[in-house]
Amino acid sequence: MSKFNRKDLEWVFVLFGTAIGAGILFLPIQAAISGIIPLIIVSIIVVPIIYIAEKNIGKILLDEEKDYNILQIFDSKFNKPLAIISNIIYFLTCFTVIIAYAVSLPHEFGNALVVYNVTETNLSQVPWFSFLVLFVPIAVMITSRKLMLSLMSFIIYPLIISLLIISCSLIPYWNIGNLDIKSITLKSILDGFLMVFPILIFSMNFSQAISQMSIYYKLNTNSQSTIKKKINRNIFLGTLAIAFFTLFFIYSCVLAVDSASIADAAKENISAVAVISSKFKIGFIHYLGPIIAVAAILSSFLGVFLGTLESFNEGLRQFIGILKPGTHKKLTRHHLNITSSIIIFVILWGIAVFNLKIILILGTLTAPCIAALIFLLPAVYQVYTTGKINLKENISTYILVLLGFLTIFGYAIGMYMAKH
Repeated sequence: MSKFNRKDLEWVFVLFGTAIGAGILFLPIQAAISGIIPLIIVSIIVVPIIYIAEKNIGKILLDEEKDYNILQIFDSKFNKPLAIISNIIYFLTCFTVIIAYAVSLPHEFGNALVVYNVTETNLSQVPWFSFLVLFVPIAVMITSRKLMLSLMSFIIYPLIISLLIISCSLIPYWNIGNLDIKSITLKSILDGFLMVFPILIFSMNFSQAISQMSIYYKLNTNSQSTIKKKINRNIFLGTLAIAFFTLFFIYSCVLAVDSASIADAAKENISAVAVISSKFKIGFIHYLGPIIAVAAILSSFLGVFLGTLESFNEGLRQFIGILKPGTHKKLTRHHLNITSSIIIFVILWGIAVFNLKIILILGTLTAPCIAALIFLLPAVYQVYTTGKINLKENISTYILVLLGFLTIFGYAIGMYMAKH
């Protein structure tokens, strides 16, 4: 029986919560820079693209009889080199995200202190400040993971509601004059599309949650056809909810904030919520905006940090095993967590001090890794397990592969075209 029930609804919320995080805070910045026409184009095509891509991930999990997650399936089906590549891709999808969040978290926390008159200037570029802002949550996560996970679960839904309220609160300030329509050319449309498409794919991705959803239904549902219907339906509903929420927030920000303010935000490496909070200096948005931005980035940072830590632990274990065969088997989870956390923290702190551009990180590093995971690896899996792809039956797979390469190289190409 495939009747939609409360548990199905909970899984739709899990998919929704997985996608809606700190990424949505920076998407309006790139959307405004890219222009309204490219934004409209990607808005039209993104729903079927995300749905089909995530459903392909679900299909791989459904085809596996054992209760494996996606990486375990790749490890069991691929040869060793390809399995290692897939593990590296998954690790990079996590690691490149926390790089962006590690840069943005000190910026947003520093901005909050300025808004609340605690400091006169943003301290994000002071090394000791970024050290503390990154060290404290990571230390709490390592020493009391249960506490931090409970806090994250508590934050996510009020956070989503707050972002929805902000989107609605901006409606009275919508002004078509904020859209830079005069300078639209075919080249600017192509440039804008190439740069906003990868960021939107990143912001709407929820593939990490599909593995756990698949495992749940395998353990709690007897009929294979029912499992398939439920997973596909949840992915479809999750995609619609994510698309509506994300696009509503983007359009509301783009229509309410002038392009000059958006351009300044990109230069200052701050989120759309920080821009809105500074521009509208009264009421709910001004006073709660900084808290919302910090909470969104912090919850996403810690959530992705866990995935990065697990992947890094496995890589570190294998590396130690190569250097000293047999030693890696004696390593405890606690020792791995401490060692990996220290290494990851030092890297993140260095990058935060260096102050890389967040949008640049997301467009040139994070989005390509996610595209490889959700667009290319399912096609590789299909070829590897069946020996071919039937064009008539799988034309969507070919389209996704093309879009995968577009996402991988699009942002860099768009940047190059915009400068020439």
